[in-house]
Amino acid sequence: MKRKLILILLASLVVSSQPAVVFAAETEEKVQNETEGVSDQQELPEADIFHVDFTDGTADISPLGSGEGEAVGSPEIEENEELHKKTAYFDGNSAYAYSISSDRLEKISENVTMECMVKFNSIPENGEKDIFSMQEYSGIGIGVNRGKLTFFAYVDGKFREVTAPIRADQWYHITGVVEGTQVKLYVNGVRQSSDNDAESPGITYPSSDRARSIVLGGDSDDYAAAENMAEGEISFAKIYSAP
Repeated sequence: MKRKLILILLASLVVSSQPAVVFAAETEEKVQNETEGVSDQQELPEADIFHVDFTDGTADISPLGSGEGEAVGSPEIEENEELHKKTAYFDGNSAYAYSISSDRLEKISENVTMECMVKFNSIPENGEKDIFSMQEYSGIGIGVNRGKLTFFAYVDGKFREVTAPIRADQWYHITGVVEGTQVKLYVNGVRQSSDNDAESPGITYPSSDRARSIVLGGDSDDYAAAENMAEGEISFAKIYSAP
């Protein structure tokens, strides 16, 4: 995908002592209005597969939306002082799960874009914690794994994992892209890593109805509504059929 993201890394961060991936804008609006910078992507179209913005509540408001998510544990919706808008807080034992139909999955069988604005309040050095995911033995997801931000995509018969370093307690704009055989990860509009090893296009998704859910705050599971739940916050989460 070569589409320019709405959220652009502030130019001052590039020359600062911090890593370029650190998102240090004071508000989401400030970064959304930033149109000059280092992004190598273009503006994304409407999120046609999935769209939750916690300013508007917990419902999936995409054209194919599945309505309100199923609450797992006790996620909290509260006003965020950094972004000046409502966000969802997850304590590591809570999530929202949204069922997704096979018709929607067919639209993202070869190309897909996952986009979210998130903050991990803790990043474990070992193990996997997911924040926006549907990957029970297959599928796609965004989380942290072995201390790094990771975009997972099951392409051409195996999981492809592209990673980037991040810090706890920082807001990041994250985009994971599958475009045919290419899997790419962008952080704050800048490509961080890619995987071009797949020989054939094709994304495999979970087969069971229970696991075929998009989970915010964790990952889908065959036996429960969510697993691998993260401690963090989400402003919005979107999935597009366009790469």
